[in-house]
Amino acid sequence: MRAVVVGAGRIGSFHARNLAKSDAVDDVVVVDPGDAAARALADSLRDTLGVEVAVASDLGPVLAAGGIDLVVVGAPTSLHSRLILQAVTAGVPVFCEKPGATTLEQAEALRDAVAASGVAVQIGFQRRFDPPIRAAAAARQRGDVGHTYLVRSATHDHEPPDIAHVAPRETLFTETLIHDFDAIRFVTGQEVTRVMAMSHAPGTDELGFDADVRHAAVLMQLDGGAQAVATAAWHDPCGYDVRMELLGSRDSIAVGYGDRPQLRRLDVAEVDDPAPRRYGGFIERFEIAYRDELEAFVDCVRAGATPEVGVGDAAAALAIAHAAWHSYQTGQPVDIDGAEVAE
Repeated sequence: MRAVVVGAGRIGSFHARNLAKSDAVDDVVVVDPGDAAARALADSLRDTLGVEVAVASDLGPVLAAGGIDLVVVGAPTSLHSRLILQAVTAGVPVFCEKPGATTLEQAEALRDAVAASGVAVQIGFQRRFDPPIRAAAAARQRGDVGHTYLVRSATHDHEPPDIAHVAPRETLFTETLIHDFDAIRFVTGQEVTRVMAMSHAPGTDELGFDADVRHAAVLMQLDGGAQAVATAAWHDPCGYDVRMELLGSRDSIAVGYGDRPQLRRLDVAEVDDPAPRRYGGFIERFEIAYRDELEAFVDCVRAGATPEVGVGDAAAALAIAHAAWHSYQTGQPVDIDGAEVAE
């Protein structure tokens, strides 16, 4: 197959490398308005993998030329919706990084347009393809957990992001916590009906990081009776930390503690390790998940199947994120009908 990757930045480059390694993909085209970035990525793939990669500055002419089997979007969020619509209008299946849209109206319009087109679209919620998170979802589906009482989810970045990339202020909810919201829906099989969000970020902190919202906690009511809490932070001195816990009537299970814990535990014997193995960032932590989600998308394209996670899931997670942002602004709980948005 011939694949197009839109975006030559960090995540686009990562997807391009995974595509170039796929036995199903023979040809890769990198599309990026920054000619230098696109050519640097093409040269890197050629030098390290021996793959010939074409370069273009705009997706439109590439699609118009025909012969494209799939598009992978790793461009900035503001471009997601337009690029997805370009691809589906041309009848080309597309994989797009989350969230796929920036507003609820845009997300719902995109959902309707994709449904009408019949073209396969997968959204990049890579946690759904993380082996332990998938195991947690499977355990719940088998009934091992029983009735789910409580869910706890955490996403804590090791280092603060570049200040230039944290505006607008709701970014913590729509770019970070949105992964937790989707994972909670996926693992529990329940929809979020009410949220209450809290944060406090009084000016510049000791790191000189002055974003308005840099850590938050969101309490959620789920339609199956469970309560969930998700926390997010843009700085964790112990490393990149993603965890989830489910407490149920038959079992309690946890994900993210493994052999590289991102917490300094005081209830276990000290280990003489001056350099503990900790995750430095999201690509390192979810390397397998990123690979598997793209392989799943390629398989869907080859089989003409419907992707596991689509624009309806993206719209539902974005609705929760916007509700959480509104709750933070008003200091009041916000009701949301996630089930209706996901349809």
